[in-house]
Amino acid sequence: MNGKDFRLSALFGQGKYIVVDFWGSWCSWCIKGFPAMKEYYNRYKDKLEIVGVACYDKEERWKDAVVKNRVPWLHVISPDGTTEVRYGVTAYPFKIIVSPEGTVIKSFKGETAEFYRMLDKLLQ
Repeated sequence: MNGKDFRLSALFGQGKYIVVDFWGSWCSWCIKGFPAMKEYYNRYKDKLEIVGVACYDKEERWKDAVVKNRVPWLHVISPDGTTEVRYGVTAYPFKIIVSPEGTVIKSFKGETAEFYRMLDKLLQ
């Protein structure tokens, strides 16, 4: 949220799995998923990095949602939809699990228990 450009590849090779979470302040399911995401982030933060990508959002609404919901991980914004197209996002929330080396492991549409089971399997 500091206004600098961000490349996901900057996180590769650091020994942590990466979750890319495409969400929006306008998406109620995205906001409802934050408590579980925070729980997993706190539980596995030595093995997990999360990057929240705010989609089709106004900067002020995006920043307000991050502060209001006390979301502790890295956040970037994609106001014009180009990032979503690049990653094949078709629903919100949309989560992608990436290996520490940068390989996409699996993507998930919506807020699903399967996503959390996969994280447990990879991180325990």
